[in-house]
Amino acid sequence: MKQQKTRSMKILSCFLLLVLFAAMALTAVGCNGKNDGGEDAASTTTVATTAIDPANIRGEGSVEFTFTVVTASGETKVFLVKTDKEIVGEALVDAGLISGEEGPYGLYVKTVDGETIDYDTHGKYWAFYVDGTYGLTGVDVTKIEAGKEYSFRAEKG
Repeated sequence: MKQQKTRSMKILSCFLLLVLFAAMALTAVGCNGKNDGGEDAASTTTVATTAIDPANIRGEGSVEFTFTVVTASGETKVFLVKTDKEIVGEALVDAGLISGEEGPYGLYVKTVDGETIDYDTHGKYWAFYVDGTYGLTGVDVTKIEAGKEYSFRAEKG
């Protein structure tokens, strides 16, 4: 009996390991490093903050951060946001750079820098990034941190 239980545990462990490898392989294939524009995702986040157009300075306040927008057509715009807010989303709404509607998971951003994208209509959405990494929290709860770059990218769902 003990030998049969040990054998069953080994088979179950092998099966779970196989499922884990299959999931990792599917994730690697699905995340091929491309954004909707077909460019490497990393190439769209490297922007010199010293080259910000004076027309792209938004808001007033003692806290500053860089905000980058990558539009559906692949155009990149860089803004310097000045604020006294503590939350990224509040600062961006206050600066007129984003808008959306409240949903069960927080602010559903539909418009960024005047470009509206609705997943139900366009099959795309605005993805929120912090320092080039997909945001782990929503823009409406992410605290502003010194030295961080925040961005929205139009991405295919």
